[in-house]
Amino acid sequence: MAVRFFSAIALLAASGLAGLAQTVPAPPGSIAPAFEVTSVKRNVTPDDPSSIAVPPGRFVAIGMPLVAVITHAYGLRPVQLIGAPKWTEVDEFDVVGKAPDGTPSSDIAAMLRRLLSDRFNLRAHVERRELPVYALVAERAASSRLPAAKTNCDAAQAEAVDPPDAAENPKTGSDGSQRCREQLKASFKSGRLLLTMVKPGTTMAGLARTLSGYVDRIVLDRTNLSGPFDVSLEFDVNKKIADDTGGRDALPAESGPSMFTALQEQLGLRLRSERGQVEVLVIDQIDQPSPD
Repeated sequence: MAVRFFSAIALLAASGLAGLAQTVPAPPGSIAPAFEVTSVKRNVTPDDPSSIAVPPGRFVAIGMPLVAVITHAYGLRPVQLIGAPKWTEVDEFDVVGKAPDGTPSSDIAAMLRRLLSDRFNLRAHVERRELPVYALVAERAASSRLPAAKTNCDAAQAEAVDPPDAAENPKTGSDGSQRCREQLKASFKSGRLLLTMVKPGTTMAGLARTLSGYVDRIVLDRTNLSGPFDVSLEFDVNKKIADDTGGRDALPAESGPSMFTALQEQLGLRLRSERGQVEVLVIDQIDQPSPD
């Protein structure tokens, strides 16, 4: 199988800025909302770029392994998905869903979960397991490095309905204004890819969910800071350090800081390695998709 080129910006935006809502399947007997039009096809053009996008009223995955669609639907990191068969990691699909007009953005994930149930016969349950995690903790400098925000954008976006002109005006935030629009900006320095992550009006819990998209563990808020705050963070996406036990940036300083270093230097926050209870999704059954 040919190896695809995955855009770092697209994948980080999908896994990070979208947030990691801890959702669970609908209770038995309940009726989940559904897309009015769906399409599921095996992707047989492995040289094309892969992507996940959620334009207003739609979900579009092109050339993605099914595990990526499942984790997106449930707001999970890959470590939180248990029992997925090998084909869900290897086979690639184009998955498209169109919602009825006026559907709020907050319903798209539930519709995607319904699609997975209807087309892939996905059955799963939620458990809590103890896993390695990162605790987001505040250092003394945090009080002076975290600008206070007037609006809690985490709450505003969770309740928002996309404005009527959202499809024609992609710069409009999901709450109908620029105020709560998250941004991910890319630049190059010394040949390295730097990202500037802008999260206006976020709580520390919201920031922890976003940071979980950039590391190999779930990040839990342990800051005891209420917020909301206007957060901007610049870091080298390819730079790694071991953890908080003394690891150092693996590349020269001129290439830009790792996310771990950037959190400390720019925001007065730190990621501390520990173990914690994490919600996981355990797959009980999943089948190859039914045809369109």
